[in-house]
Amino acid sequence: MAVRSQIDHLLIYDPDSSRSTVHVFIAHPSPVEESTLGRLMFVAELDSQQPENRDIIFAVQHELESAFYSSEEIHPEVAFESALSRANQKIAELVSSYGTNWHEHFNIVAAVSHGDQIFFSEHGHMHIFLFQKQRVTDLSSPAGHGESSTILKVFTNVANGKLHAGEMMLITTSSLLDYFSQEKLRRMLTESQLHEAVVHIENTLQENINNAAFGSIITQPVEQTIPIPSVQQAIVNPRLHYSATQASMEEMIDREQRTKELLSPSIFSNVAKRLSGFTRGIENITQRFVRRRTKRKLPITETTRDYAETFRDKEHGTLQKILRALIKGLASVLKLAVAAIGSLARLITSPEKRHALATTPERLTSLPSRTIAFLKKLPVRGRVIAGLALVVVFIFAQSIVSRGMNDTRVEDTSSYDTRVSVIDGFLLDAELAFSYDNVVSATEAIQKAQEFLTKLPTRSDEQKATADRLNNKLVTLREQANHVTRIDRPAVLTDLNTLSSNGPIGGVELIGSTLYAFSPKDNSTYQVDTSSGEASLFATAVVENAFQYVIESTPNTLLFLNTANALNEYTVSAKALRDLPLTIPGTEINIVDIGYYEGRLYLLDIANNQVWRAVRGASQYSAAQKWIQDGTDVRLAHSLAVDGDIYVLQENGSVSKFTRGTRQDFSIESVEPALGGGTKIWTDPDSSSLYILDAEGKRLLLFSKEGALRNQYVSEAFATATDIAINETAKKAYILAGTTIYTVDL
Repeated sequence: MAVRSQIDHLLIYDPDSSRSTVHVFIAHPSPVEESTLGRLMFVAELDSQQPENRDIIFAVQHELESAFYSSEEIHPEVAFESALSRANQKIAELVSSYGTNWHEHFNIVAAVSHGDQIFFSEHGHMHIFLFQKQRVTDLSSPAGHGESSTILKVFTNVANGKLHAGEMMLITTSSLLDYFSQEKLRRMLTESQLHEAVVHIENTLQENINNAAFGSIITQPVEQTIPIPSVQQAIVNPRLHYSATQASMEEMIDREQRTKELLSPSIFSNVAKRLSGFTRGIENITQRFVRRRTKRKLPITETTRDYAETFRDKEHGTLQKILRALIKGLASVLKLAVAAIGSLARLITSPEKRHALATTPERLTSLPSRTIAFLKKLPVRGRVIAGLALVVVFIFAQSIVSRGMNDTRVEDTSSYDTRVSVIDGFLLDAELAFSYDNVVSATEAIQKAQEFLTKLPTRSDEQKATADRLNNKLVTLREQANHVTRIDRPAVLTDLNTLSSNGPIGGVELIGSTLYAFSPKDNSTYQVDTSSGEASLFATAVVENAFQYVIESTPNTLLFLNTANALNEYTVSAKALRDLPLTIPGTEINIVDIGYYEGRLYLLDIANNQVWRAVRGASQYSAAQKWIQDGTDVRLAHSLAVDGDIYVLQENGSVSKFTRGTRQDFSIESVEPALGGGTKIWTDPDSSSLYILDAEGKRLLLFSKEGALRNQYVSEAFATATDIAINETAKKAYILAGTTIYTVDL
């Protein structure tokens, strides 16, 4: 019965508050790589919180992983030794780049699990425990806790051994022992399921973490009840850095299925047996005499050896042995071919055989009638016996078919479990990448998980439940990658429905800590205290045309544009309203938004494909002048915002930035879901951000003025939103939807 490694891990680390930098890595090899070399893993810690810590650890990870799985060695221990040597060279380069201070605080245990075999090397203050039934053995070498290795050689030795059934190895940072004794760890890990024990430990630590960081890997051998072909299943956690092998994971799983079919019993089993024996012989001779490696099985002990040592057998007639094996194998294949050709020749040349082949259709056609006639001639006892024989044959055939179907189900289950494990691994990689603020790697892992999830079968209820679980986790991680903050029930600042009986509110504007809103039905203006949410009627204007847009022109002035494209100005302190004439060239004018900056009013006119600018004089505004000078198309624009430059929100969701009337090279980062058009854009001279209200997407998006996405605030309540006001000092956004004003913490 085959043995594989069951591996779980624990990682509790906050980049912002943890006192040390901790990282856990478990490689994601292909099935062939895992079958040949095993699984590479490590726990690393830097007892400091320097910005370069993560770069150092990832550099060591990349060097170990690439060197180990690109090795030409077929023995995992020798490949591991070679990878450690390469890692030592890389660490020496890192010392040249970052100095020696980090090296003094660097702790790491690197290990390889291959079936029930384990190989490991350590440096610094880490712990390695072997848990048996009632016994705990500390496998950490004294050198790992006392002597310091040279800067040019961190990994100095390799220990190896075998894990037996019921045994378990724990690799962990020292911080774990501040909270749990060795004996308590043994009981928790050995007396319950591995994953449940890890979750329990994690929950316990989260209650009193005290800015500590924890990293652990636990491995134990488990018997594999499903037959394992030579190409093993990759039930592992994927690594952060993806390779071409992983990109074709789907092909790998299909190839695994075809391999199982090839290994199934058939009429050519003897041929397969001879060929596989011949292949194994060549592989064994190649390993022994060309690679010069011998099989070694050692129990786990505290003895170590320098991995510079090599094990070489004496060479006696190596070439002759290889040639003899080749000749013997070729002779076996040739003998089978000659026998097959001879049988075919006899079949073709024999007159009796040719006649039999020619009359086969007639004989097959008359077979049922001849069989019935034969049965009728039998006595009653003979018929009964014949009937029983047919029943036995039928049952036997049915059992063979059922067993084949069961084998197929086992193989299908194995392939399904492999896919689920691969998806779980990619999702875990995304979580680890997020913990290091590596959004790019997290996004790659999420995309890989999505590719596999779309092809995951959902025939049974259990499979549907598994798919739902994976999809929910995928959605959560994708939203994290897209900076999504979901707000199920946004706080309501006020609902003006009790004050305004004439339909929805037209717009909002913030002056100080007071929010002003107007009704286009009766030109009533309302004021809302943003600290208390108390709303009241500010004034009702008796003017001929309805208000359309409102903007703050001074800290004591509200400026309205009405449906006649004329201006009405409120002095807030006196609640006095006066009309201001405004001249805009042209007869067909369609203003969709206005902005204000240092005495200049800007009007977005989509009918004339222009942004007009009117300058405030002593008692009125000057005639509007064309401001866009380069002919940029704004005929489908939705909104504009002004901070000295002008940002125009286009119908396709893009943002055009203008400086002195000329469009600049500027764009906002693409978002998911894509921005279809947007409703309103906001900024001001004192803000470093751009805010876009997207009612269709039910969200408020926050960008830097360089176009980088910072956050998405998503809520079903924003589906009917029409306007926003921002108070960055209080870190609040006010969103108008119908007659309700919601508040969002930024």
